[in-house]
Amino acid sequence: MLAINVAYNKILPKAAGTLSPQQYLCKYLNVSYCQTSETNGQFVVTIYNPLGHSYSHKIRIPVTSSAYTVTTDDGKVIDSQLVPVPQQVINNPEHKGNAKNDLVFSAWLPALGHATYFVQKSNQLQKGMSRRQRVEWTEDVTIDNGLVKVTVDGKTGLLNRVDDLLTNQTFNVKQNFYYYVGMNGENDEFNDRASGAYIFRPNGTNANPIAEGPVQTLLVTGLIVNEIHQTFGDYVSQVIRIYQNSSFVELEFQVGPININDSFGKEVISRFETDFDTQSLFYTDSNGREILERKRDFRPTWKVNITEPVAGNYYPVNSRIFIKDEKKNSQLTVLTDRSQGGASLSDGNLELMVHRRLLYDDAFGVGEALNESGVDDKGLIIRGKHRILLTSIAAGAPSYRVHALPLAFSPVVTLAPLNTTIQDYCNKFNTKYSGLNIELPVNVHLLTLEPWKNETLLLRFEHYFEKTDDPDGLSKPVTFNIKKLFKAFDIVAADETTLGGNVWLKDLNRLQWDTVENNSIARQKPQRRPHNVIGSDLDVTLEPMQIRTFIVKVTPAVL
Repeated sequence: MLAINVAYNKILPKAAGTLSPQQYLCKYLNVSYCQTSETNGQFVVTIYNPLGHSYSHKIRIPVTSSAYTVTTDDGKVIDSQLVPVPQQVINNPEHKGNAKNDLVFSAWLPALGHATYFVQKSNQLQKGMSRRQRVEWTEDVTIDNGLVKVTVDGKTGLLNRVDDLLTNQTFNVKQNFYYYVGMNGENDEFNDRASGAYIFRPNGTNANPIAEGPVQTLLVTGLIVNEIHQTFGDYVSQVIRIYQNSSFVELEFQVGPININDSFGKEVISRFETDFDTQSLFYTDSNGREILERKRDFRPTWKVNITEPVAGNYYPVNSRIFIKDEKKNSQLTVLTDRSQGGASLSDGNLELMVHRRLLYDDAFGVGEALNESGVDDKGLIIRGKHRILLTSIAAGAPSYRVHALPLAFSPVVTLAPLNTTIQDYCNKFNTKYSGLNIELPVNVHLLTLEPWKNETLLLRFEHYFEKTDDPDGLSKPVTFNIKKLFKAFDIVAADETTLGGNVWLKDLNRLQWDTVENNSIARQKPQRRPHNVIGSDLDVTLEPMQIRTFIVKVTPAVL
């Protein structure tokens, strides 16, 4: 928090000697608790965007009053909505405040910069008050935003269909929560190990549904977001939501404390079921970059004997997992907000591990069971998000590339009490700023911008599309100029290094290894991509999936 305030003290004041308001980071926004917003009748919301592209982002702030206005720095009152906080979140022991609603609004964020919005209590009726409706078990429930429509089955209370309203494509996709019973094991032999911190080893192949009957649902609709609140049981709940002007479906879930009163450890999954013919194939990302094809009960480089049919088909998922049906020309992608384990254990299905609570140590060094007690000693509660993208196969990669980036590099939201008028604040402080003169190309990500030595900076740029993602569009090589890219400084010279920034690229001399090919020793020549040397014009060209690293000399920009 100190670093944030130091930075804003340099950026926000318009006049020398003026101190910016103390910024507060709401550390418990994921459980709808923020002391600053709950104890101040008016406050400033400052949102920093770390990406090199501007975009619209939905902001959620927990509040206690019944009506608010949200105002931009040019004095315009924008649409906002009060959305009820799910009762399960209110009951969460980390929800320490009194907020019963989240204030939701859309914020336009400048590239590599910040935007400012002003929130004030109002004496008038909230224009964007959500409408709530407890759903009876009769007809299907739907929500839509003009781009996508979500249908929940009226008998089961489960998600069962998503429609793309622009392409008129219907996707039959069901989602539910299940748990595997963890293997107890005695650890005397390897094949008798317990499921634990280092091992996922369920007792059997069948997962049990969390909900023992129809899932309870609450429908919430409004100007900015439409939601369906689901209760699966004592320790699992979820909100299905679609935001205005968004093409993804967001699932925000709360799981825990996992019930272990029956003396069984449990490993909870979210499972998606479709009618896709996936030919035993599914796909996961590698550190949020390249995509790896996975095949059930198969390894590409050796003949495998799968003795653990569930765990043996689980793979790490850093940011996305998807399945596709070539005949239907359909793809289901699930974006994650954290690294998880995932699998496709039968054709058309996907599952992701979201929480675990186990009662036995797996004897791999921790020395205790994976049985975290949480803040109240009753068991750990987790909250997380999955975002669903349902597209044609060709549209799948461009869609998940663009949507995954803001989820991985989410904006930093800080609050400060507003102790003056909005106009006075705008007169004293910079309320909107972009660190770039020109936005980066859509397929380029600024990976690194940090001080180096001898008054130089370290820069890394990444082309985050693979060459097969969008061959006729965003997967093409891209060229941009960095000389006057940044607003605060001009780049006068750039020298390229290896990825680690520790060897000049011109001095690189890779090792050559002897390899065995056809029973003879052959000298392996390193395979290097075509290299575009940066010239004095400071044009940078990136090939698909390429990362280039530079140490640059700069001078202050002439404004």
